Amino acid sequence: RGLSTCRLTQFSGTLRLPALVEMTQDLVMSEAEDVRLLEDASDSKDVTSVQEVFRWDEDWAEIERLVQESSKPFQHRYHCCMQIQKLWRVEPNKVLAGNAQEASKLGKPTRLFHGTSHDAVESILQEGFQLPESRFGMFGAGVYFAACPLKSVQYAHAGVTALKKLLLGCFAGCLLGTCVHGCLGGCVGCCAGAAICCPPKSGQMLVCDVYLGKQKTLRAARQVQPEDLEEYWVKRAFGCKAYNSVYAPGGFWGAVAVPEYIVYKAHQAIPHFVIEFTTEDH
Repeated sequence: RGLSTCRLTQFSGTLRLPALVEMTQDLVMSEAEDVRLLEDASDSKDVTSVQEVFRWDEDWAEIERLVQESSKPFQHRYHCCMQIQKLWRVEPNKVLAGNAQEASKLGKPTRLFHGTSHDAVESILQEGFQLPESRFGMFGAGVYFAACPLKSVQYAHAGVTALKKLLLGCFAGCLLGTCVHGCLGGCVGCCAGAAICCPPKSGQMLVCDVYLGKQKTLRAARQVQPEDLEEYWVKRAFGCKAYNSVYAPGGFWGAVAVPEYIVYKAHQAIPHFVIEFTTEDH
């Protein structure tokens, strides 16, 4: 408005009234267009966008290195390797940005993988992670992550068919392993399960910054409830805070073969990259 007044004052001595009216209308329309562009820019923050990352980009090299280094110790278990075919960088909307701001109170994040369906990826990018209302995992109603992407591959299914295949493979492994006793039974069961429950040949997964905060280690499956994350009253009396996540170590003394991490508040995980991948037998 100040600019419009200046311009009108400058030309008022030389322009006739019709010209002044036309110039005023043009200036008002120009200012209205500027306001509309600002509003559009503000509205665009409500929608998460993704930007493709190309192979010569530094982010591609960083994610590829992370995938390779974190997969290598477990390739013998999954008998496959993972190749990145496409990579997208996530430009967060207001929801994800707000979640990140709230989660940052827990300290530095840990970069972890989350495998899921294509539809779920789209939902997470726009609305953030959501806690499950049914079909809880081994450690209760949380959001599960892995440091090894090959573990996340198992959950990067296209739909119900892949899930049924996964369950069928587990069932076959348990059944045959039970029927044939001893060490031979375990081998037969594992081989049968792996043959049916093979990982998908392609899919998508998320690379997330997960704010784990104070972790509680669980070596046995347990349906974690909110009160399970609280410290004993004695420790609380000395100022010890509640746990923010669960860590399930892998191996012989753990409930899982490959470590996993679980958070019970959805805002603690922020997606930063989307990977489109393929797997090859290794």
